Amino acid sequence: ATRSLQALSVQIAHEADLTGCYEKLVDAARVIMHSDFVSMQEFHAHRGPRGELRLLASGASTPPAAKLWEWVHANSSCTCGVACRTLRRVVVTDVEQTDFLRGTEDLEGYRETGIRALQSTPLLARSGHGTRTVETGGLHVADEIKANGGITVDPITNARPESGFGVARYP
Repeated sequence: ATRSLQALSVQIAHEADLTGCYEKLVDAARVIMHSDFVSMQEFHAHRGPRGELRLLASGASTPPAAKLWEWVHANSSCTCGVACRTLRRVVVTDVEQTDFLRGTEDLEGYRETGIRALQSTPLLARSGHGTRTVETGGLHVADEIKANGGITVDPITNARPESGFGVARYP
């Protein structure tokens, strides 16, 4: 993972196209997190009463899902909306069993893309304000979490969720 990040940093340093940078970051996150789905959103404070997230890059998403999550309100029920609102990492082990997703358009979007489990991590500026979110997920994540008795280790921080890194777990 470290070598992948080092190679990516060299590539991005010479990248003139920001869209290309975001796509490379999404691809790296997919590899590092062993995910089927990855997306990155950027926070726009001036949109709406609490701001909105705009989709910057997405991998393994359907066109209708990309349209659904092109702009996400901070009060949205999708995991990136919850992460944006709470400024905490959100881990959903099974979208079908998560109360805040029941009956929502976001649950239908997760079903359409085949996402059963996912996490959204807010990326914070030094000021503590949210600037972006990164979301990863797929079918294998839920199975891996259940196989480990509900225990996960974050591949980035190498910490368990209960270690106090600001993780909210659902269901």
